[in-house]
Amino acid sequence: MRVLRFEVSGQIMFGVCEENSDKVVAIKGDPLFSPVEPSGPIYSLEEVKLLSPVIPRSKVLCARENQTSEVSFYIKPNTSVIGPDDPILLPAHLSELAVSVEVGAVLKTMCRDLRPQDVDSSVFGWLILLNVHAPFGRHLPGSMNEMGFDTSCPIGPWVTVKPDLEFADLSVALRVDDEVEKTASTADLIRSPQESVALASHSCTLLPGDIVTSGNLIEADGIVPGQVLKVDLAGLGTLRNPVMKR
Repeated sequence: MRVLRFEVSGQIMFGVCEENSDKVVAIKGDPLFSPVEPSGPIYSLEEVKLLSPVIPRSKVLCARENQTSEVSFYIKPNTSVIGPDDPILLPAHLSELAVSVEVGAVLKTMCRDLRPQDVDSSVFGWLILLNVHAPFGRHLPGSMNEMGFDTSCPIGPWVTVKPDLEFADLSVALRVDDEVEKTASTADLIRSPQESVALASHSCTLLPGDIVTSGNLIEADGIVPGQVLKVDLAGLGTLRNPVMKR
C-alpha cells in the first residue's frame, strides 16, 4: 500500500493507492494517528498534486554516511521538508549544491534503544529522501546554513507501507536533466535502513512522524539552478524536484 498526501480542488487530504494502481482513495484523518478509513472520493494520480507525504512533527535524523562502519547523525528541521515537484531553492550564500540519495523510514511510535530486528514494528513505512546540502568538503558538522536550510529535504513520492519490503538489492538511479548521473543498489549499504533506525534510536528518542535516513546510496555535486533532479528507487517510486534560485 502507498500512502499519499495530496491537493485537489484546493483541498489537502490523505489517500491510499495500491501498488500498480493509479486510483487514489481519499481517507479520513492522518493515517499515522488514525485507522485507514475511506472518506468517499476516488481520484486518479494524474488529477491530484502530490505533496510531501508526511510533515515530520519533530525532526529528520540524517545518517552522515553508509559506506563505513562509523555512524553519526545530524538533524534537519521539519521546515526543510518539501514534496514531489517542489523546487529546491539555492540559498544566497551558496553557488551550487550537492545531493545524497537516501532511503527514509517514517516512524509510527515513540521509541528508544531499538534492536534492528524490532525496527519494523515501529516503522510506518518507507520513502525516497533527497538530502540536499552544501558542496562536499565545505559543510560543517551540523551546520544549519549548510545542511538544514529550507527546501533541503525533498521526500516522496509517497510512503510505501509494506512490512515485508526487502532492501537486499533494490536498484536506484539519480538523473540530472533526464541523463543518468549515477546508479547504485541498496546492496551497497554497509548498514541496512533498519540498522540505521536502531542506531538513531540509541542517540535520541524517536517520535511518531520522525524520519530517519539510511545514509548515502548515491552522492553527486555541482548541482545548479535550472537543473531537474529525478530519483528512481525500485519499490519506492520516483521523486522529481527542479532546482531554482531563491
